[in-house]
Amino acid sequence: MMAGAIMLVVGFMRWGTYIKYIPYPVTVGFTAGIAVIIFASQLKELLGLDIAKEPAELLPKLSVLWASLGAIHPLTAALSALAVAVILPVRAFDRHGPAC
Repeated sequence: MMAGAIMLVVGFMRWGTYIKYIPYPVTVGFTAGIAVIIFASQLKELLGLDIAKEPAELLPKLSVLWASLGAIHPLTAALSALAVAVILPVRAFDRHGPAC
């Protein structure tokens, strides 16, 4: 709720126009970094890994995930692959969908 309130204040005060003063590479790099962190945090669920304690930091998390690759749950990984196999062609076909 706090993030939503901050977004409303920023919008009403028109502070979003100041983004033009932040260099484009900074914005793209920040967004790409967030994407990598989100992807790494979802790998455990994507592969159905049973990890008791997953580190919060990226590099230790990747090493724990790499070490536990032998314990992939086949049904979960197959369902994940099926979901990706359905989503990609649908996105290519329908450019006006909610995920585009």
